[in-house]
Amino acid sequence: MAAVDADEQFLVATPLGAAVVTVGRRGLRALDLPLDPPPLPAAPPTLTEAVRCYLAGEPADVPLDLSALPSLAQQVLRLVAAIPRGEVRTYAWLAQQIGRPHAARAVGQCVARNPLPLLIPCHRVVGTDGSLRGYRCGPHGVEMKRALLVREGAWPLRPLLQQVVTWG
Repeated sequence: MAAVDADEQFLVATPLGAAVVTVGRRGLRALDLPLDPPPLPAAPPTLTEAVRCYLAGEPADVPLDLSALPSLAQQVLRLVAAIPRGEVRTYAWLAQQIGRPHAARAVGQCVARNPLPLLIPCHRVVGTDGSLRGYRCGPHGVEMKRALLVREGAWPLRPLLQQVVTWG
């Protein structure tokens, strides 16, 4: 994909509907699934293919740009990006992994503000008790989160995943 001088927005078709994708000089910066997408140009084929790859869990040629986020958010979202399809992790587990075991709420705020939902799969993060917490991507919140986990084979929680959830 050609370099851009400023952020540009495009529409990309996804299995969940039209997504508004923001791309900047360093890569993909934001993704949203609005109820009523604004009139925007269709994404170039390379960007559409990159989004398809991210959604399929495959490597993509366009990087994700988290540079505008605080360092804690970048750390948390890199961990979230590494959660395999079909698995979940808890906010407390993420906090432990970054060396801040008492920061589950701060981690939750970073996950809630994820500018690239679906591409950085924040839907794979659940409460310590296995409950589905808030989800801002798309018009139906937690129902969308549940549907994404079902689609990936991670919901209802399987016994092994329930063990991961109980570690905190």
